[in-house]
Amino acid sequence: MRFIAVFLCAVGVLCGAVACKESPKTYELDFAFPEGDATVDEDTLVTDVDTDTAPTVEEGIRSLLEEHLLFTNGVGVAVGVEDLRTGRRYAVAAGKSDTGEGAALTADHLFRVASITKTFVAATVLRLMDNQKVKLSDTLDRWYPDYPEADRITVRMLLNHTSGISDYIVVGEPEAIIARTALMPRLFEPGEGWSYSNTNYVLLGRIIEQVTGKTLGEVLADEVFARGELTVTTLEKEQGLLGDLAAGHLYEENAPAPYTGLNPAWADGGIVSSVSDLAHFAARLFGGWIISSAALDDMLTMVSTGSGGSYGLGLFSFESDAAKSGYGHNGSLVNFNGLWAYFPQMRTAFAIQANYPTVMDSAFLLERIVALVANAEKAPVVDTCDHRDPRPDTPAPDHELVRFKGIVHGIDAEDPATGAAHYYRTGETGGENLFCAEYAFRSDEGETPSLYLIEECPEKRRLYTGETRVRRFELFIPLTLLAAAKESGEGTIESPLIDYSSIEYWYDEATQRVTKRCQNGVPAGGGTMARVETCLDRNTDFSAGEEVRLFAYLPLSRDIEEEKQCRCYNASGGVVSCPAIEDLFDCAVPEGYFAAAGDTYAHLRMVGSIEHPVAYSPAEGLAEHDLRWDGAPFDATSYNNFTTRTDNGLGEEVLFAQSFGDLRALNANTYTFNAAELIVPVAALEAAKLNEEVSLTAADAFFFSIHRYTQKIRDGEISYKKCFVAARDAEDTGASILPCYADNDEFAIGEPVKLFGAMNLVADPASLGFYWPTTDDCLCFTAAGAPLDCAEFDGL
Repeated sequence: MRFIAVFLCAVGVLCGAVACKESPKTYELDFAFPEGDATVDEDTLVTDVDTDTAPTVEEGIRSLLEEHLLFTNGVGVAVGVEDLRTGRRYAVAAGKSDTGEGAALTADHLFRVASITKTFVAATVLRLMDNQKVKLSDTLDRWYPDYPEADRITVRMLLNHTSGISDYIVVGEPEAIIARTALMPRLFEPGEGWSYSNTNYVLLGRIIEQVTGKTLGEVLADEVFARGELTVTTLEKEQGLLGDLAAGHLYEENAPAPYTGLNPAWADGGIVSSVSDLAHFAARLFGGWIISSAALDDMLTMVSTGSGGSYGLGLFSFESDAAKSGYGHNGSLVNFNGLWAYFPQMRTAFAIQANYPTVMDSAFLLERIVALVANAEKAPVVDTCDHRDPRPDTPAPDHELVRFKGIVHGIDAEDPATGAAHYYRTGETGGENLFCAEYAFRSDEGETPSLYLIEECPEKRRLYTGETRVRRFELFIPLTLLAAAKESGEGTIESPLIDYSSIEYWYDEATQRVTKRCQNGVPAGGGTMARVETCLDRNTDFSAGEEVRLFAYLPLSRDIEEEKQCRCYNASGGVVSCPAIEDLFDCAVPEGYFAAAGDTYAHLRMVGSIEHPVAYSPAEGLAEHDLRWDGAPFDATSYNNFTTRTDNGLGEEVLFAQSFGDLRALNANTYTFNAAELIVPVAALEAAKLNEEVSLTAADAFFFSIHRYTQKIRDGEISYKKCFVAARDAEDTGASILPCYADNDEFAIGEPVKLFGAMNLVADPASLGFYWPTTDDCLCFTAAGAPLDCAEFDGL
C-alpha cells in the first residue's frame, strides 16, 4: 500500500534535503563545475576576525541555540565550528539530552546523523577511486548483473542520485532492499533526471564491501574516520557507540517525548558522530587529508536537482549571505536532525545536530551562526524575555499557538528571507510545521499599518489540474499595539484588533496564479481575545531589516459565512463559481445519483492515474467521499488518494483505490488514521465497456470498505493494525460503480481512471468475501506486509 511510503516520508524516517518533497520529475541536467581548487585564493577569503573575541563568539552561539530551542519548542541542539583562519575549534550545546531524565545536552554527546552518512560513503568510494579500485564510470552490472538497467547505471549516477532507481520503502538488510527495489519502477532513464534515493547508497555500501572484501564499517574506519582524525564517529550497526548518545524525541500532544529505539539505517544513514567530529571531517575533507584534489573536483561536480539546488557526489551546494557559496549535507531521522557545511571563502566548517525534528529551522540557525562567526566582533542580542504561555486558564477549544522569529521585510520584498516558527493547532498532531516557510513583513498600506506574518506549507500538485495546494496562516498586528506594548515595558498585547486567518489556496504553476482560496478559520470573537507577547530587546519600531520574535494565542472560529469560505478565480483574477470534481469528467452523472441512502452509505467521486502496485511515489489523485456511518461522517479523504492496478493476492487483476484521512498522533510512537478502499475487477470494467454498459451494478463483484488504522514505530520498525469498520452491503441491489470510459482503452497502468460510486454500507466483514481474510474485526502486519499477531502489536 502506498501510504506506507508516504507516511514514512511524512515522519522523516530517512530524508535528505529534498528526499521528502513532491513526486520525482525528469529534468535536463545542468552540470556546474567548481571554479578552481576548493582551497581559494587568500584575496577572496572572509578574514575580518579578531581572535581575541573567540570566547564572545561561543557565548553568542550559545545565545542563538537557546533562542532556537525556545522558538522551535525544542529539546537540545549542539554546534561545532572549525575555523581554519584562526586555527580554532569549538563546540557549544544547549538544552537537554533527554526530557525524561532531564539531563543537560553537552557538546560531547553523540547524534544519529542520518543522511550526512552519504558524504562519508561518497568519500570512501572516492578513496577507492584514488587507489584505482573503482572508476566513476564503472557500471552497476560489474557487481549486480541482474539488476534492471545495471549496464547503464554508473557509480557516478549512484553517488549523485541520477540513476533513476526508486527509493526503498521497507527497511531491511541491504540485499533484501536491493532485491525489492529491483522490482520497483524506474523514476526516469539513467542519467536523465535527479531524484534523491537512499537505495543508491545501499548499493554503494555493498559495492564498497565487494571491492574491498571488508565490511562497510571497517572500510569507513580505515579510509575515512582515521584519515579524518575522527575520535567518536562510528557506523552504529557494526561498531556500536564510542560515547553517550543523546535521546531522540518525537512530539506527543505538542510536547517532545523521548524516542530512540534502534537505528534502522546503514550506508544511507547509519553513522553516529558528534558536532566536533563532523566539523573536523568537513575541514579535513576540503583540506585534502581524505581524498585527492582530483577526487574532490569530482565530488564538487554538481548536477541540478531541478528545484533551484544542486548536488555533487554525496553533498549539496549551500548559499550564505555571510559566507557565499559552500557545500554540505543534511540528515533527518524521525527523531534527529542536523547538517554540516563548509564555506571555502571563509575556510570554516560548521555542524549542527538536534535531538528532535527541526528540518527547516536548522538552515535558519546555520545562517545566523555563519554570520556571527564571519563577523565576530560582538555577540548577538540575548533575549531577556522568557516564553510565557499566553493561553488563558481556559483556552478556546480551537486555537493556534504561535512561536515566530524572523526578519521584517518591506511588503514589496521580492525575495524575503525565510523565518522559523513552531505552530500548534488544537485538534491536530502538533509539530507539523517542519516543511513550511515563514515570513514577516511591515505593511504601511491601508488605515492600520501592521506587522504581517505569513506561514505557507505547500503540498504536492493535484492530479489533472497542475495545481499545488498551499496551507497558509496569516497574522496582522497593528503597529500601534506593538508600540504601546513596548512603551509599557511589558510587551504584552490583548486586543480584538489583532486579525488572523487560516487559509488554503491552490496555485497553478503553469499560469502562476491562484485558482481557488478557502478560509478555514477566523478570530473567534465573543469576548475571547487574542494575546501576543513580543521580545522587547529585539525590536525598536518593527521596521524592515529588524528581527522580530513573538508568541501568540489565537482563538479560532470555524463558523465562516458560506460566501466567504471558498472563492475561485479565472485567468483575469475575477471571482467565478468553483468547479466540482464532476467537472473533470467527460461523462454525465445521472440526476439523483448521489441521493442520500439512509444513515449508512458511501458516495464516491474519484479521479486518478492508474499506477504500478510498487510505485515509489505514485501520482496522487482527487477523491471526494461522502461517507456516513450510523449517520455520522467518516473522514477518509484528507491524504494520499491513489489508484493502482494489481492482483493484490486476490487471484485476478483489480483496480485498488485508496484514500486516507484524519491522521492523529496518539503519542510519540503511535498514530491513527482512517482509510477508504475500493476494489474493482479489471475484467468487470472491460466487459462493461465492451457491452456499452453505463455502470457496474450490484451483480458485479466490486468491493468498498472503510477501516481504521493504527501505526506504531518501535526500534525503527513500523507495523500496522487494520480494523474493519464497514463495507458495501452485498444485499444492496442499488449499489453501483459508474466509470467514465472516455479516457480508457484497457484500464492499464498509466491510464487515467474516473469513477463515481453509490452504495449502502454494513458492519459485516463477511460482506468483503475473500478480500477480508479473517472473521476478526482487526488484522495486524508489518510494513513489509508480513502477518503479525495483534496481541503482539498491542504489546509494542
